[in-house]
Amino acid sequence: MKNLLVYLNPQKDFDELYHKYVKIQIDNSLLYWQPEDIIITANFPYEYHGVKTLVVPDELLVEFDKKACKINVIIYLLENGILTEEMWYHDFEAFQTSPIDVKLDHDLGLTDYGWKEKWNTGSFFFKPQAIDIFRLLREAVYEHRANEEPVFWNLYKSNFRGIRQRCQKMNITYNLGKRNVDENLAIAELPLKVVHFHPYERRERLERFRALMPASLTKLIDDNR
Repeated sequence: MKNLLVYLNPQKDFDELYHKYVKIQIDNSLLYWQPEDIIITANFPYEYHGVKTLVVPDELLVEFDKKACKINVIIYLLENGILTEEMWYHDFEAFQTSPIDVKLDHDLGLTDYGWKEKWNTGSFFFKPQAIDIFRLLREAVYEHRANEEPVFWNLYKSNFRGIRQRCQKMNITYNLGKRNVDENLAIAELPLKVVHFHPYERRERLERFRALMPASLTKLIDDNR
C-alpha cells in the first residue's frame, strides 16, 4: 500500500498554510512509511527530508472546485501505471495517528461522517481496478460542476452501474473528523488511525484533539505554528 496526497495550485507552490501541512505530513508519515511509499503529487517540484513531489500536469486542476482535482490526479496516476497497488488517499489535514494495515475486500473503502450518512472523501482506500469508478465520478463532477462528495453519494445511492456493491464501509477510526467527536469516538476502533481537522483553525479544536494524537504529532503541529 502507498500513502497518497494531492495538492495542485495555479501559483505552482504551496500556500502559507499548506507549507506547514506538507512538512507535518512528511515528518509524520516517515514514522509509519518508507519514503518511497509516500506519494505527494503537485504541479510543481518540492522536496523536504528526502521526499519529493511527483509532478503532474497543470491540466489536472479543476477551476470550479480545487478539492475535486484529486479525482483527476488519481485517474492520471492509474492510467500512466504509476499506481499499481492498493492506495490510501487522504487530505493534507487528515493526519495518521497509528500504523495502518488495511486489506480491502472491495474496490473502494470509505468512511461516512459517523453522524451523517454520506461518504467522506477526505480519507479513503482504493484498488487500481476502481479506475472506472473514478472516471464515472469525473464525468459527473464536470457535468454538474460540483464537488466530488455529493456527486459520489448520489451515484452510490442510485447504485449507478452497480457502484454500491464495489464500496466498503470503513470504521470511522480511519477518518475521525472535527464534528461530533464524542459520538464518533464511541464507534471508533482503537487506537485511532486518522484524525481529520485543521489544527490552526481554532485553538479550542486543537486542544480537543491533543488527547487523540500521539505526542510526536502534536509536537510537529506546535513546531510548525
